Amino acid sequence: MAYKHQPCDSYFVEEAYPQRATQEYLKMMGRRKQEAMANELSRQACDTYMEDIVKHMQQMEVIYLDFQLHLKYANLLPGRDTS
Repeated sequence: MAYKHQPCDSYFVEEAYPQRATQEYLKMMGRRKQEAMANELSRQACDTYMEDIVKHMQQMEVIYLDFQLHLKYANLLPGRDTS
C-alpha cells in the first residue's frame, strides 16, 4: 500500500515550492507597480488636458444652444407649414 502524505490542518505546513510563491509574489508586485504607473500617467494626462476639454465642452454647448435657437425660429417663419 502506497503512503500518501496529507497535510494536517492543525499545524503550520511550510510552502513546498517556495520558488513558485516568490514568482507569484513578484508578478503581483509587478502588476501593482504597473497599475500605479498607469494611474500616475492618467492623472498627468488629466492635469494636462482638462482645461482644453472644459473649453471644448463649453464651445460645443454654445454651438448646440445656438443651433437649437436657430431651429426654433426657423420653424416659426411665416409661410412654413409646421404640421
